[in-house]
Amino acid sequence: MPNPFFDPKSDDGLLGFLNNYNFTIEEDTPLDIEVALDPEMLGKIFENLLEEDERKKSGTYYTPRPVVHFICQTTLIEQLYERTDISKDLLKDLFNETTLEAFFDKKEKLTPKKARKIDDELSEIKILDPAVGSGAFLIAMLQNLMFARRRCKKVLGESVTRGTTVFSQWKLEFIKRCLYGVDIKPEAIEIAKLRFWLSLVVDMEREHVQPLPNLDYNLMVGDSLIEELSGEGFFTESELSARTLTNDEDELLTRYQILFKKLREIKNDYFDAPINDHPKLRENILELEKEILSLNYHNQQKLLNNELKKKTELLEKKRVYLKEQSQIQKTLIPPKQKGTQKKLITFSKIKKEISNIEKSIKILNKKLKYNEEQLDNFENGEYRPFFSYKLHFGDVFQSNGGFDIVIGNPPYGVKVKNNLQKNFGLQSKDTYGVFIIRGLQLLRSGGYLSFITSDTWQTIKSHLLLREFILNNTMVYHLLSMPGWVFGATVNTSILTLKYIPNREKRVEREENIIYLTDFTNIPSQNIDALELILTNLYSNKLKEIAKSIDISIGIYHYKQKLIKKFSNLPFFIASPKIFQITNDVDSPIEKIKRNEETYELRKIKIDNEFIRVFTFGNIAIIKKGIDTGENKIFLFQIEGVYGNYRIIDFHEVLSKDEIKSLSDEDKFYGIDPRSHNGKYILPYDKGGESKTENGWLPNYYVPTDYFIDWSKTSVNLLKERKKASKHKSTIRNKQFWFKEGITFSLTGQYCPTLRFGSGALFDNNGSTIFCKFFHPNLILAVFCSKLGKYIFKNYINHTVHAQVDDFKIFPFIEIPKVEQEKLIKLVNSIKQKQMKNKYYNYFQYEQKEIEEIIDKIYKLNQDDIKEVDSWYERKYPILVDAQKQIEEESK
Repeated sequence: MPNPFFDPKSDDGLLGFLNNYNFTIEEDTPLDIEVALDPEMLGKIFENLLEEDERKKSGTYYTPRPVVHFICQTTLIEQLYERTDISKDLLKDLFNETTLEAFFDKKEKLTPKKARKIDDELSEIKILDPAVGSGAFLIAMLQNLMFARRRCKKVLGESVTRGTTVFSQWKLEFIKRCLYGVDIKPEAIEIAKLRFWLSLVVDMEREHVQPLPNLDYNLMVGDSLIEELSGEGFFTESELSARTLTNDEDELLTRYQILFKKLREIKNDYFDAPINDHPKLRENILELEKEILSLNYHNQQKLLNNELKKKTELLEKKRVYLKEQSQIQKTLIPPKQKGTQKKLITFSKIKKEISNIEKSIKILNKKLKYNEEQLDNFENGEYRPFFSYKLHFGDVFQSNGGFDIVIGNPPYGVKVKNNLQKNFGLQSKDTYGVFIIRGLQLLRSGGYLSFITSDTWQTIKSHLLLREFILNNTMVYHLLSMPGWVFGATVNTSILTLKYIPNREKRVEREENIIYLTDFTNIPSQNIDALELILTNLYSNKLKEIAKSIDISIGIYHYKQKLIKKFSNLPFFIASPKIFQITNDVDSPIEKIKRNEETYELRKIKIDNEFIRVFTFGNIAIIKKGIDTGENKIFLFQIEGVYGNYRIIDFHEVLSKDEIKSLSDEDKFYGIDPRSHNGKYILPYDKGGESKTENGWLPNYYVPTDYFIDWSKTSVNLLKERKKASKHKSTIRNKQFWFKEGITFSLTGQYCPTLRFGSGALFDNNGSTIFCKFFHPNLILAVFCSKLGKYIFKNYINHTVHAQVDDFKIFPFIEIPKVEQEKLIKLVNSIKQKQMKNKYYNYFQYEQKEIEEIIDKIYKLNQDDIKEVDSWYERKYPILVDAQKQIEEESK
């Protein structure tokens, strides 16, 4: 080959480059140290070939191998422990990547009896990845199942080596009996099938290599989140058997049993059938599925029609009754007679009932029509508008009641449709919340779910219903907060592992369950070895020491599941359970005090052996959102150099603080005539503020706004006109709070919320403002700007980068003794005076330290608590803390 680029002897050529790698068809364990290009690369290639926009739309992210193996081993160990009652320590050793000699040298031995028990159970475990992607989790499960079986067989005197027929038959058995996957992307399913085939080929002699096994009914294309026709569930044999059946349903069950038996038999034949037989078998399977679905559909339609008939009859009765009563009233009751009003109210109630029935009938008719259309489409082979697990994986539900393990890295960062959100009873449309509930529904009671998810569900208000469902239907095994770089996603992620215990079962056991929680977010970027080391030693008593030895700070916490219910926000917090007691607004004793003729409630909370009294902040303060212009470029100005793309401000056109105070109500609410104010018409506009973390500075206390708004009459009129615009609509809120002194805060960013004195003029939706007559504004700033204030807010209320106005309302604000009030007011005034001269004054070096001491003291924190808060702060804000430390060192 004359082209040097293809010269195998040239190090700079393509072939020379490729020769540096060991190409293999074997997918190794995490401990593999060879530079090998194995089938896992297929998964990486698939996920990385997706355009960035497509990845964001579908929420697809590659999962590193150590994380996959950790999830697989954790769930397998828990399943085997419950099925065999063999100790967890022994089961962990069974899956540990040590040599056989080291394994057999362990103190607790794997006896032949135990080995047989484990091996028998391995083939019975049913495992699902409902968003299987390129198959990483199922391939890892196969590896772990094989690893455990080899060790068990060794104990039983059966030494089987790789590359033998027996070894490949074990793999085939596990693939056929244990592993199931679904994905909405056909290309992902094809790659997953290919990876399974490659995993089989590696253990076959070349002359015995078989074609790709028939995995069409283990790995399937479909939408995991939609199993029903217009919300009407699919009945399985077992579900019908458990009901008191009508004659029609008894006949349906008999027919079901015949069809499902045939379907199971043909699917079993299909797996091992010659490739030439596939088309005919597929056709038979499809026909049986259509018949089962049609049977189920017609039963559902019959139920809907029966309900429709009842509603229609009831509607007719109500209409006749209304007509009769109206006629009676006209003939017997004079128009002005006493009691007429009551009669009219009664009729209004009947009319409302009629209206509700009419709405129900309309919905039922829509369902009937939709079902007919969807079934026609399915029977005509156009598309499958749903994926029925109970049909396609019917053997799992019939014999096992559901899957034993549901694992994966389902999509996040994308939204589901309104009807799906409502079907699953959630407030949020985020896909991962729907996948969590869907995954739990697919488990048998006692099964395990382990997902990598966005961590935003853990505290925010819009996921409250999801947290409530998890608390009432699962035992939370662990929650591990992961570094953002691990998945390359735009959100932080965590590993969530749950044991499904439906609401009606084992309530006490669920409430007493101890949750294990960790914060690994501080592991340095791309340090996979450190991540693997920490995951491998997760439950070791020496985990903190191990992390410290590689210069990594982590947080480890344990608490009972029922503790979460002590705070109405139901946060899944990765923080101190002791400090969490401060938030108890469920069963802490309530006391009442009077001030300015108003009655306020305080909650009395015991911390160690002392009591503190806290207010729910929303009871003593008003927090209001501001203006949303709809299109800031038209209305806003900014100081040059700050974040934004607005017009640069000319301070000659800005009204001073004294001039703002002298404005008339006409000026304030209808706009300023520049001719009446020396050409001035622009006002300060509170709209958040940037942090300068490289300077160790946060925009707290006194920070004049960088933004301004055109408040001329022309601009205000335009703002009002845009309230009705179809695009870029303006929203004008809370006029009664304009031009009042308050505390404004930033809602967005890593360091949010940051708080400071408001401008006393106008405020934006992103510069929402607190108004409080109960406490001096300096005290509010002191509490919220303290490390402890940040700790409580970010761990127990909203740990994301987007705070909400309602978050402040549930904050536990301490009752501050008079002596401490005076000290805090004085310290904040000191900061303010210095910030007026130097915006970037390093208050954290001076007054802030005294403020921290006072806040810690009045909240009754001991030295361990203070150490916990400081440690968390350093993990959460390493860049900020490092900058502050450097500044302190330089100033010595």
